[in-house]
Amino acid sequence: MTQTDLGEVCRDRYGNPATHSTISQYEKGLTTPTVENLMAMARALEVSIDWLLGNSGTFVGRSLSPDAIRLAKEFDALPKQAQETIVRCMSWTHRMSKKRIITASDLVQAILADTTIPR
Repeated sequence: MTQTDLGEVCRDRYGNPATHSTISQYEKGLTTPTVENLMAMARALEVSIDWLLGNSGTFVGRSLSPDAIRLAKEFDALPKQAQETIVRCMSWTHRMSKKRIITASDLVQAILADTTIPR
């Protein structure tokens, strides 16, 4: 999403007159957004104000793809136990892939064998 797109969404959906130049000034640290502007931008981007300010999460400064947003929403709708299993699986896969120990095939085989993913 461009600064112009974000400004238009803020204006059209939330009645907030943020322009691309205003948003650019926020990004450069030249001005500080009002609470109303923060709320409109967070809603438009489907993130929390905390995330927008860089106080939470690891995706600060990175745009999320529509697939990533969809997956995050689906993840949030899962029961807590399923979320914990997915987080363990992703963490384990990330660690193993960094060490070049696992392939996608290895992961699929582990899932099909219903083996416990180590913590």
